[in-house]
Amino acid sequence: MPDYSFIGAADEVTLDIETVAAFASGISNIFVYEATNTTQAWIDDWTQIANDDKAKVVSCSFGEPEGDSATIVFDDQIFQQMATQGQSVFVAAGDNGAFDAGDSTLAVDEPASQPLATAVGISKLTTGAGGAYASESASLEGGGGISAAFLIPFYQKAAAAAAVSAAQVSTTMRNVPDVVLTADPSTAYAFYVNGSWVGFWGSSISAPIWASFISCVNQALGKIGPIGLTNAALYTIAQGGNYANDFHDVSTGNNGFYTALPEFDDASGLGSFNGLNLYNDLVGLGVHYGDINADGQVTVFDAFLVAENVVGLITLPPAQLQAAMVSSTTETSPSIFDAYLIAQYSVGLITKFPVQT
Repeated sequence: MPDYSFIGAADEVTLDIETVAAFASGISNIFVYEATNTTQAWIDDWTQIANDDKAKVVSCSFGEPEGDSATIVFDDQIFQQMATQGQSVFVAAGDNGAFDAGDSTLAVDEPASQPLATAVGISKLTTGAGGAYASESASLEGGGGISAAFLIPFYQKAAAAAAVSAAQVSTTMRNVPDVVLTADPSTAYAFYVNGSWVGFWGSSISAPIWASFISCVNQALGKIGPIGLTNAALYTIAQGGNYANDFHDVSTGNNGFYTALPEFDDASGLGSFNGLNLYNDLVGLGVHYGDINADGQVTVFDAFLVAENVVGLITLPPAQLQAAMVSSTTETSPSIFDAYLIAQYSVGLITKFPVQT
């Protein structure tokens, strides 16, 4: 879903499509959903994406500062549906640094701040001899900060609690971004638009690249099923022993207010992916854990349960977990959304399941 507010509509659409085609060249389909820039069109567009359930990985480059409560509620509801269906959502975190509205008020972008979306910010890349990777720093333009609308989600609690400086993250509210990727103005990407090459930068590029990366993971998972709620897996891996192996830590620079520090912070999230290493661990998370919930098949849902156990949010035995999953929603079969509800219940963010009136 393109953002028409900064560059021409045709440019933005081309940017999104070319990015996905370049970074996930083996995918079979790219579905492009477009709408006019109105609230109702926004609702209709997302509803169509969710109801079609064709795209298991969705990239959105549109957003605005948190504020419209009706839109926030809708986005939360539609993202719940998409999580239930195993759809991963990646959203650009914005390009105005810590001040999303472009003024002097600290704010984050929505729907990037949605707990069921992966918020993707930007970093600044430094290369060494021959163009080899050297390091990344936070970008002054990178969107990031603390949500005023959402409590901290279950998957982010451990990372926030372990943050080097409590002043840089919140332990009670949702932190943005989750991850970053190089897309600073100093390292623009080349795109071919309307017969000529142009340079673009920003989270409108880093978000579809991350989405492309997860599409490659889904391809490897095959019949096991899509990874779905990506943040649960990312934060679990980051809190384990493979953080330095799977992520490029961004620990220098700032986004105009929040400073990048070792591991998790509100200028760079968990950092950027160390491609092949993170890919292998994400695929392994889905493949090697077996039939945890004893439903006769190995799915990404089993991986999700393992992730929850790793961080200590679920301690129920498998049989009790299965009973809780079946009773947590009105669906006919357990899904990744049931696990999300259980996790929320276990840390006190909800007090009853949807079927309990």
